[in-house]
Amino acid sequence: MSQSASIFTEIPQVTLNGAPLPDGWRWMKLGEICTRISNGTSTTQNTEGKGLPVTRIETISSGKINIQRVGWIDSEVEDLERYILRSGDILFSHINSVERLGNCALYDGTPSILVHGMNLLRIEVNKELVEPFYLLSFFKSELARKFYDANARRAIGQASLNTKDLSKLEIPLPQLSEQQRIASILIEQMAAVEGARAAAEAQLKAAKDLPAAYLREAFNSKEAKEWTRKKVRTWVEDGYITDIQDGNHGESHPRASEYVLDGVPFVMANNIRNNTLDLTTCNYITPERAANLRIGFSTGGDVLLTHKGSLGLTAVVPETVKSIVLTPQVTYYRPNRNLLNAEFLSLIFQHEDFQKQLSSIAKQATRDYVGITAQKEFFLSIPPLDAQLRIAQHLHERFKAAERVKKGSQFQLETINKLPQSLLRQAFTGKL
Repeated sequence: MSQSASIFTEIPQVTLNGAPLPDGWRWMKLGEICTRISNGTSTTQNTEGKGLPVTRIETISSGKINIQRVGWIDSEVEDLERYILRSGDILFSHINSVERLGNCALYDGTPSILVHGMNLLRIEVNKELVEPFYLLSFFKSELARKFYDANARRAIGQASLNTKDLSKLEIPLPQLSEQQRIASILIEQMAAVEGARAAAEAQLKAAKDLPAAYLREAFNSKEAKEWTRKKVRTWVEDGYITDIQDGNHGESHPRASEYVLDGVPFVMANNIRNNTLDLTTCNYITPERAANLRIGFSTGGDVLLTHKGSLGLTAVVPETVKSIVLTPQVTYYRPNRNLLNAEFLSLIFQHEDFQKQLSSIAKQATRDYVGITAQKEFFLSIPPLDAQLRIAQHLHERFKAAERVKKGSQFQLETINKLPQSLLRQAFTGKL
């Protein structure tokens, strides 16, 4: 069957993002360019991994068919012949979370036998009208996303599109030869984008790993092996740490109903981010309510450590802070400034040796909780003060440099992640 302009549904004065369609392009509804839009088999799947592979929602979660994430049906090919996928079929997620609705993948014939399972639509295209990869790419475009958002039926935790509505999705189509040209370019350029994304992700991971590597270099060094190693309780007895305390428990613990817009910061574990205390995200209680509390008051120069729920987060309270109140999730350590540098103590808490001690005790409990009594049994290796200051300053500078690298990698990745939609906009406006 040859393609001609008369095949297309004529829609006068229809525009694409406010601009007229390119010459020779027409709009066609999905239902007009497909030979079938159907649901998959509901045949019971087995857990033995035997029989025929069958698609699941997870099979296309990456936007490609992942044979490692299929189910299995203990049946013969003849029994499921109508559900066997053919090369060029598109699997479309029509029941999913709102943000994953419309996720899709193209079956290219690999594996040689793949059964169309439930919870995914099979879109079988008329290849005399449309190039499958061209259509797949349109499904991933912003234009299609707007259609999904407008037509989705929403429920708690998920959304859905029915086949009747989906068949009304309008596709901007040039002649088949032009679709094939566009698809060829998209395949090549999308592959380049994926390569760039993989490289940027690897670079970002390496940047995120730098602080831990710097800590290992400092705390596992030959010099570090000479440092005095004692339990926390012994460092307390020796005057290096003058106080250890956590927040208020039981009835004295401030409740959400007592929070006010301004007052004394009430610090929880989630207020510690990237080894920094973020007071801008804190709740507050009134000074009068704080005055009724017995314990849990921390001040500038203290070192915070989360010991419940989110374990091992740490930060130094800025010197400018006069007073904060701690939740029971957080412990403060008050170092003797003549013997122990706060920044250095926070670095100790970040190092893998201390984190392993913390997680080891937590595993023995019924929940992620390490009380002060248990914390006092942890070992800390501490050098003289001048070495602490030198190491803390050196690591601080290296961490700042690593943060710059991380932000640069994040920006690069964000830029790369915008490229697919930019390419698709060009493709469907005749500019590719």
